Amino acid sequence: MTTHALKALLITTLVATSSSAFAAESADLAVRGTIRPSACNVELSGGGQLDLGTISATTLSETAGTQVANSSMTMTVSCDAATRFGISTTDNRAGTVGATALAAAGAAHSQMMGLGTVNGTAVGGYTVFLLNNGLTGDGSSIAGIYSQNGGSTWTANFRTGALGVYAMAQPGIRTHGFANDGETAPEAFSTVTQPMSIAVYVNSTDTLPALTGGVPIDGSLTFQIQYL
Repeated sequence: MTTHALKALLITTLVATSSSAFAAESADLAVRGTIRPSACNVELSGGGQLDLGTISATTLSETAGTQVANSSMTMTVSCDAATRFGISTTDNRAGTVGATALAAAGAAHSQMMGLGTVNGTAVGGYTVFLLNNGLTGDGSSIAGIYSQNGGSTWTANFRTGALGVYAMAQPGIRTHGFANDGETAPEAFSTVTQPMSIAVYVNSTDTLPALTGGVPIDGSLTFQIQYL
């Protein structure tokens, strides 16, 4: 047998031996999924679109943030059956809150969502208030509550002002829940109607990008159902 032929035979033998040594004689089938008490759907009035139209730069302050909108919106959650759930939020423009807009709102940084950037410059921010006034569960008045520890404990909405009693959305921090009036434990409902108020602020013009070509306002907030 030639040297080349012997090498080929050895390689073939090694491959065959290796394949046999690592051959799997069994395989596992994994079956996974999640069973929920029912399915819920969340909807925002107006398709979730808050169109501010065109804002004239002449209405903005050169040195301070300016409130350019104070609008209402309604969130409706509909479930197949009575379900305990909460609502969490995610700011899809996180890290883009403008400093002068934040100061004008008088809010904590965690309470304000961003309006995007233009060439790396922040445009402003907005706050979302979840109101107790008009909050209903299955057609009856209910109470808004919130948790800051994943649902281990709950607190009643307690802030008060011109909007009545409310809680402010804090993405990544708060889960908003719903309870019977006077209670703080999440209750099961088939339909919840949550009125909201949205305040929008634009940065001072001395911190905005050049206004010659127009500056887009681009806020985006996701409301996510959390089954409890």
